[in-house]
Amino acid sequence: MLRGLLSFGFPFFIKVIIPGIVGAIIIIPLIASVGIKIGLDVGFLERSLPKMGLLFIGLALSIGFLLYFLEDIIYGILEGYTLWPRWLRNRLTSRLNRRIKGKLEKTESTATDAIEQRSLWNWLLKFPLKKDREKTETEAILPTKLGNILWSYEDYPESRYRMEPTFYWPRLWLALDSESRKEISTIWAEADCLTYISFLLLCSSILYVLASILDFWNIPTLILGPIGKPVDNITICKIALTPGFFLVMGVVSLILCWFSYTLSLPFHVKNGNFFQAAFDLHRDKLEKMQLTVTGQLLDDGWPVTRAYLRHGLKKCHKCSEYFPSYKENCPRCKNR
Repeated sequence: MLRGLLSFGFPFFIKVIIPGIVGAIIIIPLIASVGIKIGLDVGFLERSLPKMGLLFIGLALSIGFLLYFLEDIIYGILEGYTLWPRWLRNRLTSRLNRRIKGKLEKTESTATDAIEQRSLWNWLLKFPLKKDREKTETEAILPTKLGNILWSYEDYPESRYRMEPTFYWPRLWLALDSESRKEISTIWAEADCLTYISFLLLCSSILYVLASILDFWNIPTLILGPIGKPVDNITICKIALTPGFFLVMGVVSLILCWFSYTLSLPFHVKNGNFFQAAFDLHRDKLEKMQLTVTGQLLDDGWPVTRAYLRHGLKKCHKCSEYFPSYKENCPRCKNR
């Protein structure tokens, strides 16, 4: 995956460079203003354009690669898995389910016209389908829309074909032709870019609000001390020294975070459609692997194949129990 990213193609630019540039723009005013407050000579930011450019490029690349390597953690936070207290996760999930119930009831209303019906279903189908449903009904499983969108399409191969996505997707990906992989990578990079930016803006909002509190009590100077003499002839970032700058930046970052997060959702829905289509159209590329393990093509063969390849277990044809593959006979029924 890293090798593909470092081919320096369009996905690299979208997933690393653009979020890195946004991160550098966010962090440089904070670094400069804190440096001025504690007396560091940050005059090179306005006196030397090459030094400023090198600092910006270095920060952009560092932040971009850091976001890329923290992808699982970022998605875990934004989906509703990581760092979420159970009470908050349950409360927001219940709130989403109440909204879903209200919209489902509205779809059954005779007063709802065709355009509104389509809009309602487009919203409802971003959530996973209920397992015990008698008709088309959805439910929220995670506290965020992003988490439910990803859950919905990641559950698709398991519920339709009994193919566990975390096991079969990497194998299916390698079986796809290069053009298909390139197209999917480009589409996913767009969604990842907006997701990374929303996470960056969320972090910057927290940092700027925290900086406003620290700045109010002059804590940076109290902790670090006046490392150098205050520089009076620096004009850059003067606005960063005005009262309330950090608080305003925190609020603006939070608003932009919400905007970027919301903008990313349609891209994740599109990703889900391609993910589902890949299993619908190309799962036959994995049938040779299934035949090698089970000797036949059956829906039940996909779980058996996974059990053998991942856990080293075989399924007894007589009692349907799983047992270690190094044993010739089933320990339970002694069937070979």
